[in-house]
Amino acid sequence: MGITVRHFVFEKAGNLRSVPRRICEGLWQGEDALPDYAGTRQRVAQIIVENDDGKPARILDAKGSFWEFDEAGKLVIEPFDFSWAFDRPGRSKATVVDLRPKLERKKWEAKHRWPVTGEELDGISAAIWPWAAAEIEEVRPVKGTAVKVPPLTHDGERALSKIQAAFGTIGYELEQLSEPALKGLAYELRRYARIYDGEKILYEAFAAEVDRLKDIRIRQRTGKGGWYAFVRIMRWDEARTQAEEIDTIVEFCEGKKAALEAARRLLSENAYRLGDGITVEADVATELDWVPKRVRPKQEG
Repeated sequence: MGITVRHFVFEKAGNLRSVPRRICEGLWQGEDALPDYAGTRQRVAQIIVENDDGKPARILDAKGSFWEFDEAGKLVIEPFDFSWAFDRPGRSKATVVDLRPKLERKKWEAKHRWPVTGEELDGISAAIWPWAAAEIEEVRPVKGTAVKVPPLTHDGERALSKIQAAFGTIGYELEQLSEPALKGLAYELRRYARIYDGEKILYEAFAAEVDRLKDIRIRQRTGKGGWYAFVRIMRWDEARTQAEEIDTIVEFCEGKKAALEAARRLLSENAYRLGDGITVEADVATELDWVPKRVRPKQEG
């Protein structure tokens, strides 16, 4: 017995289309697109299905949400404003009740959610169990633009596991090296690349990574160059062993000093979001360390 998640698009013309898992993951990762929906806003139903012996047995839940696509058919992922979820006023003898959090939540749900009707659920059920429906129209899958990923065989998966383990060891060793040691190592790796033609590409790749780590050491020592100031909002489980990233606010700065000042300001601006099981964390990083998905424009003044 297991749980799977399926997605279906209710097109304005009345057609029901399925979204394969591969395409769904590609959309959310920014690696795939749906040109047929370019510049549109579509109603998508997320269906939680319980499986028995690998076959769908029953629908556990159905939620409707809106997916917006840009002119290229890429999924537009907006940073959700969950500020209303952090308003937890303490007990008070005042007779006035602050309804703002509830109103903000309704406003958010109206923009991002829609209720799946019984008729729409019947159409989805017929798509999942076509043999049980008297009449059914073919539910065609949507077509993405990303190239289909070739399957990974058992031998390939085993080889990948060994490569990842080796990279982890190499990465740890490189992190322990000083700036002069990294400079000398990069030179030797490129010398080996000229000697051992069969491993030339690997030696050059490692030399480039060593150069990047060396440059990071220089940025950290001098504080010069491009830096990011950021604040992460995290929601922790009850055991506080796992956390989900709710939001990340990032600003690009010139120099470490400016980044630290920006990080303090961002922390102050978002301190109100600190709550039960919610943490607000501020830090800085060089542009060589990390490339964020979204960067807030630098504030003037």
